[in-house]
Amino acid sequence: MVKHRAENLLQTGSSANVDAPPTGDLSFGGAPASYWPFIPDARHTRLTILAGMSQLIVINDRQPGDALAVDVMDSELRRRGSHRAFGLTAPNMANEEALFLLLATAARPETTPTNFVFGVCFDKFRNVDLRAAYGQFLRGDPVLSNAWRQAIATYGAKYPLATEKMRQTLEAPVALAAEATLDGTLREAIGKVVPLVRLRQELNAELMTQLFTLRNFVLRIKASSKRRMLAARYATNQEFVALMIDLARQKGIEPLFYVNPLNRIAETPYVDEEYRDFKTWLLRLASREKTQVVDLDAVVPDAAWGEVDGEPDFKHFRGEGHRILARALLESFAGAFVP
Repeated sequence: MVKHRAENLLQTGSSANVDAPPTGDLSFGGAPASYWPFIPDARHTRLTILAGMSQLIVINDRQPGDALAVDVMDSELRRRGSHRAFGLTAPNMANEEALFLLLATAARPETTPTNFVFGVCFDKFRNVDLRAAYGQFLRGDPVLSNAWRQAIATYGAKYPLATEKMRQTLEAPVALAAEATLDGTLREAIGKVVPLVRLRQELNAELMTQLFTLRNFVLRIKASSKRRMLAARYATNQEFVALMIDLARQKGIEPLFYVNPLNRIAETPYVDEEYRDFKTWLLRLASREKTQVVDLDAVVPDAAWGEVDGEPDFKHFRGEGHRILARALLESFAGAFVP
């Protein structure tokens, strides 16, 4: 099962043309600088960035011809002419990380998108911090670091929780952030003993999958284990989402948000009342800010989902689910994709 899950995670991109340039960050947020040059030049084409968590990079039970949602979107937009799509996705992407990607792409004209499409995932409102590679990218780019500081200064009064967290992120040591966790510490320790772990992204990803599986076994955590939100983190993440809208508009980018699909026959780790309140809040925020938000919770049918640990996977679907999600995004935000 572990090997199967790791293989699913590593199955990225369209199998139709494996020699084509990547249509997204295939390091899963582990080496974004390596894929930044592949972002289509926004000075010559309308560019849509598709950002989100592992749902966008996992294909359960992959079959020949399957492709990720971003590949389907990019292919369709290219067929229409004068538009491209590029995926910036990573497992367990926090809202602060999505804001980082927004500012990082907006830092220079050649990567500034026309649209920033973000899958707002409820359980990621538990998460904070940037993963190590994002933190290094932020602190190593003076233009981006300055944009980060400007956002803190401009929106500090309106979004005190989010901007204080941004200040801490900017001042944090490079080795800190998401890697300063039990999983990151274990991976670093094993990497010192097994050099290949440091050299091969594939082995690194598989190792992380095994570590998560071991952790979940020891702590008796299942994908469906109910976990309540931490109020302080939830409030901070709410501010990050609202701040993304303000920053996108400031940069001339259209923010397009969607509630990610869920498997209706699977048990989720969500407390139902909290999840309902989350969607109500997001829709109210969109109405107040006149921002497009679409609820795609139920868009992927039951047959298009896979399994994990012997039970229905509540978040990762098969190839057909990616095609359905891509079509739903293109239809829901049709006005944003006019050539």
